[in-house]
Amino acid sequence: MYLELGLTGLGYLLGSISPGYFFGKLVKGKDIRKYGNKNTGATNTYKVVGPVYGVIAALFDFAKGAIAMLLAISLGLHEFVVYGVGLFAVIGHNYPFYLGFQGGKGVATSLGLSLLAIVYYGSLYAFLLTLVFVLRAVMISKNFRGRIHGWLSG
Repeated sequence: MYLELGLTGLGYLLGSISPGYFFGKLVKGKDIRKYGNKNTGATNTYKVVGPVYGVIAALFDFAKGAIAMLLAISLGLHEFVVYGVGLFAVIGHNYPFYLGFQGGKGVATSLGLSLLAIVYYGSLYAFLLTLVFVLRAVMISKNFRGRIHGWLSG
């Protein structure tokens, strides 16, 4: 039980590493959360910092959830725990503690999880479920931000 809890925490910490944020600070001297779509994800990194950094951020974001899941798989943990560790990587990506819980949308990280689920478990269901989750998260994020902005400005 302690191993499972520790791995979910590790999944969160791994997921919370935001290369887009660090690229923005190091390359442009900017907090990319103040520009573009106002998050730390790969798309905003691409737009604010540049295409090379956006692609690197996308690859890293894609890999970090899969790496967390692979660690749980390598320890022989139950599939449910493996998905939980991956989910916490997405939560870490979306809500990194050191950025005031303002990260990315979790799209690339979720896609990395679903690809691993397809390859390792042969689970098309996991891919479809993740795809629905990602699309829903993107739509809710845009809708929520629009409502908050309208409420604050009006």
